[in-house]
Amino acid sequence: MADSLEHEVFWAIHSGLPREAPGSDETTLRALSIWPVLPLDATLLDLGCGPGGQTVTLASATQAHITAVDTHAPFLAELMRRAKHAGVADRIDALQASMFDLAFDAAFDGIWCEGAIYIMGFEEGLRRFQRWQIGRAHV
Repeated sequence: MADSLEHEVFWAIHSGLPREAPGSDETTLRALSIWPVLPLDATLLDLGCGPGGQTVTLASATQAHITAVDTHAPFLAELMRRAKHAGVADRIDALQASMFDLAFDAAFDGIWCEGAIYIMGFEEGLRRFQRWQIGRAHV
């Protein structure tokens, strides 16, 4: 019961925020600017996307197709609302799942995890996530 109440309180506090971690469009674009040039047909995996602040920024700044993952369905709905408003929804797939339990057969040109990797620990996250990167762009 306490665990359920804690989750309810967490989601209530976090609803309505533009992002689930510190950051801004400017910081996302700055981080993106240090990556090698992405291929036009790039695929990105955005883990712990929250309501999609960085996801929409990435989609708007690139031609990449983005798979955005979060556990909270209302965040994914907000992401897709924002993506539609920005005209990039056709290049974003929202997936409700935990980054702890992903079993992709696919590989991605880049993996983005802005402000969420700490949940599993930075080193553990890098170890787990590298298996999905094919190397056309580097994390």
